[in-house]
Amino acid sequence: MDDLPTWIARVRTGDHAAFGEIVTRFQDMALGYATSQLGDTHMAEDAAQEAFLAAYADLDQLRDPAAFPGWFRRIVHKHCDRQRRRRPVGLMSLEDDQWEAQVEPAADLETEDRRQMLSQAIQQLPEPEQAPVRLIYLHQYSQAEVAKFLEIPLATVNNRIQSARKHLKQELLAMADQERQSKTSPDPAFKGRVQEQIEAMTSMHAALTAPIRDSLVETLGEDVAVRVTSVEHTIELHVVRYFPYTCCTYSFQRRDSQARICFDVHMELVASIVGHQIGRGDEIRVVDMEQVSRDEFERINPVARRLVQEIVSLWGEVVEMEVIEPEVETNNCYIMDSWIGAHYPMFHVRFEIIWDDRVSHIDLCYPAPSLAEGLAQMQDRAA
Repeated sequence: MDDLPTWIARVRTGDHAAFGEIVTRFQDMALGYATSQLGDTHMAEDAAQEAFLAAYADLDQLRDPAAFPGWFRRIVHKHCDRQRRRRPVGLMSLEDDQWEAQVEPAADLETEDRRQMLSQAIQQLPEPEQAPVRLIYLHQYSQAEVAKFLEIPLATVNNRIQSARKHLKQELLAMADQERQSKTSPDPAFKGRVQEQIEAMTSMHAALTAPIRDSLVETLGEDVAVRVTSVEHTIELHVVRYFPYTCCTYSFQRRDSQARICFDVHMELVASIVGHQIGRGDEIRVVDMEQVSRDEFERINPVARRLVQEIVSLWGEVVEMEVIEPEVETNNCYIMDSWIGAHYPMFHVRFEIIWDDRVSHIDLCYPAPSLAEGLAQMQDRAA
């Protein structure tokens, strides 16, 4: 993995193709680990795909590039946990005699049948043994690579492999050894899906800077500048730590979904739009909509509504949306508690607004699965 620091450095400069190299290197690791956690290949693929998007968004938080394998594994684990909470997975006992009845000579099995049967057998192993066996035998990673990913000593990996071999029946051991000797290339379609979502995400964020600026020029002047300063991934209400006291919070909601997209205009920016401080006290805070006067709201609302319309328009290219009326509140926990389900993955985008030597922000928070679901809708329409 000597080239991993180089790839990470290139990603941090905006090279999306370099992240594709990281996906190729680690996609089987992520899929194998997720499958050992969830026991379901479809759920595992969803968790792995979400984990790569989260890793891309949070890569600047990784201080030591050499620590990427373990850092990424923890991200995969969080998304597996979310998948597991959504749908419990039932596993059969190791004592079940079905394996003896189902095992046929390996030579009579197609490659995929062999892999599927071996995968099912691995899922019956004690949990600590599942990931090492799956990653080494089904995905051909070395014990050293597995040790770095799982953040355990190399000797522990070896001990778990030896213990697992004692649990597997002789026919399955033959399959495992045969599978380990075969070399398979990572599925390019998985990498393509991840890269497609990264492109969609970055393009969508960049496309918002111009309409945000256009909406602010009238009130802040021609010199106003807007840029994306950060994109981060978080889970559940941890997202509220990004938001200071705000005045205007707008939301829009996908059809057939409780998840909303949150759009916040910071109080300092709002105060500049209306030309004076709003509310009471030095914090310039507003408790509820009643404390915003009609003339203040009439000045704020057209600006914020134009921004919302631009965002909805862009998201409309991806997912069907319906716009919810704006709420005005400074207690973000109060507002967002009903919007964000527990363990729900969210993306937080910060737009920096600069004018007259002043700096403020507009924050955008939206559910991460909306990208994957939206792209699937677009593909269905194209077909």
